Amino acid sequence: MTNAFGKINVAIIALGALVGFLGLYLLSLEPVNNPISLNVAPFVTLGGYLVLIPAGILWPSKSEEKKAGQPEKA
Repeated sequence: MTNAFGKINVAIIALGALVGFLGLYLLSLEPVNNPISLNVAPFVTLGGYLVLIPAGILWPSKSEEKKAGQPEKA
């Protein structure tokens, strides 16, 4: 059984998770009404979870590109 994700895919997904957790950390900063936790942190969190992780899932891996160029064996 082969892995559907390549090294690049896993790296992008891990980066997305780290950016998402960074956004959650920024949300927890005191005082509650500071500009970072109100304005920046929600966009960082959404960028990690809604942009980077799906990009890592949808990014074509090198193994799939190699398989697409080769004829299938019967």
